[in-house]
Amino acid sequence: MNRALVPALVAALEAALIIAIGIGITLAPLTLVWLFEPDVGFPWLGNLLISSNLWLAAHGVEIVIPAAELAGVAFDSFSINAMPLGITLITVLLGYRLGSRLSSSGSLVLGWIGGIGSFAVISFLLSQLTISEYAQSVQLQAVFSPTLIFGLTVVLASLVGKNFLIASASEQTEAIERRAIRSFASNLKSKLHWSVRTVIDPAIRGGTIISLLTVVAASLLTGLLIAFNWVEVIRLYEVLQITVLGGVIVTLGQLAILPNLVIYVASWLIGPGFAIGIGSSVSPLGTNLGPLPAIPVLGAIPSETFDRSIWVILLLGLFSIISVILIRRSTSDIRWEFATSWASAFSLALGVAVVASLQLGLLAAFASGAFGPGRLQFVGIDALLLMPVVFAVVLVFAFLAGLVVARPEDKRQR
Repeated sequence: MNRALVPALVAALEAALIIAIGIGITLAPLTLVWLFEPDVGFPWLGNLLISSNLWLAAHGVEIVIPAAELAGVAFDSFSINAMPLGITLITVLLGYRLGSRLSSSGSLVLGWIGGIGSFAVISFLLSQLTISEYAQSVQLQAVFSPTLIFGLTVVLASLVGKNFLIASASEQTEAIERRAIRSFASNLKSKLHWSVRTVIDPAIRGGTIISLLTVVAASLLTGLLIAFNWVEVIRLYEVLQITVLGGVIVTLGQLAILPNLVIYVASWLIGPGFAIGIGSSVSPLGTNLGPLPAIPVLGAIPSETFDRSIWVILLLGLFSIISVILIRRSTSDIRWEFATSWASAFSLALGVAVVASLQLGLLAAFASGAFGPGRLQFVGIDALLLMPVVFAVVLVFAFLAGLVVARPEDKRQR
């Protein structure tokens, strides 16, 4: 076998394995239920269809459910386009690992072709497999959307991610594409205006720190809400009247959307809040919840506004100040190039605010969408409202911190 083809074959096999893991994480428990609680009228192939459609939905594919009747309740045709981010994270993390492994090969192109090509072919086969009278994916999306998510992850990880060196210290290699992209980025950066060139690196670092701190705080708050409202969560499990294995399936489904809930709570901390259905609203300013779907974890959502909860929006300002302090070492060029504290602080704050608002806005867009019929045709966050709020808050607090952190140096003393 030609040695040059080995990275392509390895990448193709790993891409297939990533898809198998993503589907298998829901197919395995569904199969257990099918084995121990058999339904004569429900074949095992139905489990495969459910897992495949869930995997496709997690990668941005719209699933169309035709009009039908369930448990005596008729419903009109509707679509599901929300992404269960718990499953999406599996593809992103494993794709990043694959890209890092490819980064130490002599060339990346063959690895890209093998991995992305394999992913596209299997996605196409899944799109054909999931065609049924009960649900159908949008065929064009089913091929391109999962491949785009996987492809971007692998390419970016192999080009700019941490180099996964598998050779000995004396034989360390790096793909020629990595060296080329680093040289291209350096040349492109040198052509930018000096005011942009000096701000871009600390802005990316500062904005990313703000996004990470916000998500971490939201994760902690989500855990506390579930812990404090566990009685309501258990009550909703009892209302469902399901068996132990059925409870396991429901729990796994909730884990798949848990990252979505964390991002919703992050939006609550920032101020705009989120909606569980059209016409509902959950924010520090007030809570207006209508009928909720019988998902136990939603029992953790408070039914009324916390006293003085409006002050939680100051957390984003605190995170902005912390991030600017943490990137102090990256602001040396800003302190040297700018003449006044006002100009340097505003330039840094503007860059950090743009990065943070774009990152949190993208997370909000990915976490939101249609989860079901009727009111559930929109669940999540209004990203177009969240982004300007993040931008304004970060700009103000990062500017105040920048007046101290990014204060220009005395060039005569230097």
